[in-house]
Amino acid sequence: MKQHLSIYILAGGRSSRMGTDKGLLQLGNKKVIEYILETCLKVSTDIFIVTSNKDYQQFTFPLIQDQILDAGPAGGIDTILQHTSAEYNLVISCDMPFVDVDSMQYLIDHSTNKLITIPILNQYPEAMFGIYQKECKHKWRELLNQQHYKMSELIAHFNPNFVDGNQMQDKNPMLFANLNTPEDILNAEQWLKK
Repeated sequence: MKQHLSIYILAGGRSSRMGTDKGLLQLGNKKVIEYILETCLKVSTDIFIVTSNKDYQQFTFPLIQDQILDAGPAGGIDTILQHTSAEYNLVISCDMPFVDVDSMQYLIDHSTNKLITIPILNQYPEAMFGIYQKECKHKWRELLNQQHYKMSELIAHFNPNFVDGNQMQDKNPMLFANLNTPEDILNAEQWLKK
């Protein structure tokens, strides 16, 4: 495991399709974010939740509020980079309850030479599950100030390291399953029962 690693869970989305805060949804006998937190604790105890929703205080991890409002995921990453004291930062979206230790460790192990390391799944960058080095901080803020909010465009400025998301998904078919709709929750419930 890398020294100087922090984990940040992004829970700041508006969840327009779900109609409620996705991380706090009930899935089986736990909240969605509880699955993520339990897995994260096997990798690091240095865990933060990026959110302005005080309901997340129930999980006893520090809450970090976005510094730039209404900038979407790009603003959440900026908040992480400005806040962190760790060299390496593992970022996870709050609607990915099936992340696993092996996948986290795979990202960590492959993050040595590049500032950003994220999976590519079917040619699509999964930017909400990746490693972002603190060194990105100034350039990321500069790009945001220039109103670059699209994650794929932002990431391209850092010559990212793309790892094989399809290979990761082969080992864990639900790894990248985002819970965006009530139907997604039903599918996740069925998967839990397997």
